[in-house]
Amino acid sequence: MIGPFVDVNGAALTALTIAAADIRLQKHNAAGFVNKNSGGATHVEGGFYSIDLDTTDTNGIGRLMGHVNATGAIPLAFSFMILPTAQYDWEYGSGTLQGQTASTPIHSGTATAGSANTLTLAAGASAVDDAYRGSLLETSVSTPRYITAYNGTTKVATVDRAFDAVPTTPTYSVTKFGPDIGSVTAIQTGLATSAELTAAVAPLATAAALTTVGNYVDTEVAAILAAVDTEVAAIKAKTDQLTFTKANELDANIQSVNEVTVVGNGAGTPWGP
Repeated sequence: MIGPFVDVNGAALTALTIAAADIRLQKHNAAGFVNKNSGGATHVEGGFYSIDLDTTDTNGIGRLMGHVNATGAIPLAFSFMILPTAQYDWEYGSGTLQGQTASTPIHSGTATAGSANTLTLAAGASAVDDAYRGSLLETSVSTPRYITAYNGTTKVATVDRAFDAVPTTPTYSVTKFGPDIGSVTAIQTGLATSAELTAAVAPLATAAALTTVGNYVDTEVAAILAAVDTEVAAIKAKTDQLTFTKANELDANIQSVNEVTVVGNGAGTPWGP
């Protein structure tokens, strides 16, 4: 149901002729709009019109945008959300969802061609390279496969191993499942290789390198000790000349003060200049 269609005065328009070509649709991730596949719109009540969307109109999971420019009416825009059949039955019907860890399919349709390990997706598939890389591809002819590469121009998805049977035009769905293979590959590419690790470790502490370091340290320490011994010997030569007749009191023989000769012995004669 779309509407209400009104004129510039806000009055509901109940007798519009709306053909399929007047209803323009844009599927999820599509670059532009296309005509509704078949059938126009039928008035229901108060300017609201019903439209029937067939499988061609709804072969892309996700948001479906649309607009109508009908003569005499203000242009009308609308949007729908296209759900996978299983999810729709679970939410609005009597079906149940099977337990799974994967998310809702992000794209589905009918393939146009295939080979042992590739599948050409429908025209509504993403135009972005590697948009589905790392996603789970389920088809009606094989057990699921992971998509390892995707060409947004040709719509060709390459899978991780050959299909159980070569696909031609099977129905399929693409589900984002687990980590993005591209992201993991990018991380792995940035890691050090075995050769790089070996080169980095090579200069480190091998037995020969440790021996070289030990010999260098021995030489330097020996030179330092020899220099210290020389200085200590020179100091000792001077301190050996000191006399302590009385414990902890240094003997002193004062000959001059401020370059003036001292006379007297402090006993029979007084000290003085």
